[in-house]
Amino acid sequence: MTTVRARGDTAVSSPRDRERAATSHANRICINAGEWTRCDTPSSGTMTPMAKVPHTVKTALGDRLQAHRATRWPQLTDLLLRFRGDYAYIDADEDGDTWPLCRLRYTGNVDQWGFAIHLASRDGYEDSFLPNGQPTGTPEQAIDCACGLYLTDPTARS
Repeated sequence: MTTVRARGDTAVSSPRDRERAATSHANRICINAGEWTRCDTPSSGTMTPMAKVPHTVKTALGDRLQAHRATRWPQLTDLLLRFRGDYAYIDADEDGDTWPLCRLRYTGNVDQWGFAIHLASRDGYEDSFLPNGQPTGTPEQAIDCACGLYLTDPTARS
């Protein structure tokens, strides 16, 4: 078996080593006319890392949602908030009965969050538009939309 140098002194001699070197951003190898060469072109499937929600934003979001719940949705006992990556999951608690409402996606702006409604039929979330036609909005707009649907208050969706 021949040894192929991917970068510097790194020897790539087995197919498995070639595959590892090819997937490493710094050592990406391309096949050109049957020859292994170093490729500087970024791969088309490169994923960007999720933006983690800062602790201060998490705290502020929780405070905003609780204040809005108390004034607009007093029939709810609590809004439960949990975070994973750049998502905030919001559940409603009505006298001990808890159900998922929606998911917010952190965009880097505390006043603009992506909105996804929870679909009980699929037991999952689906990216959705707010009543104003936008896919992003304030956390309060998202709660009003989700609660309007689940608590059957049509005035909340206008």
